[in-house]
Amino acid sequence: MIRSRHAAATAPEAQPAEHLPGSPAPLCVNAPGLACLLGISLREVRRLDSAGKIPAAIALGGCRRWSVREIEAWLAAGAPPRSRWNLQSALAGFREREQGQ
Repeated sequence: MIRSRHAAATAPEAQPAEHLPGSPAPLCVNAPGLACLLGISLREVRRLDSAGKIPAAIALGGCRRWSVREIEAWLAAGAPPRSRWNLQSALAGFREREQGQ
């Protein structure tokens, strides 16, 4: 059987879980879930992560997860490389703290 380039992202186990009506959307996703959100393959997610081109994952126990809100904000900012994204995020947080004082 020949698998497409995006087989990992479209495999049933990679699809976000169905949510019951009224249940909240997930706050974090694993690598297959991120691939599904971005419409790319799992291999591409891993490659982009290794190259520092997507926001860093957070560790929850022994699991790596990406914040859905951060991914949405990162995309809205034009998907900058991780180093620039970290700087932009830090500056935005600093500005928010300064305005709150």
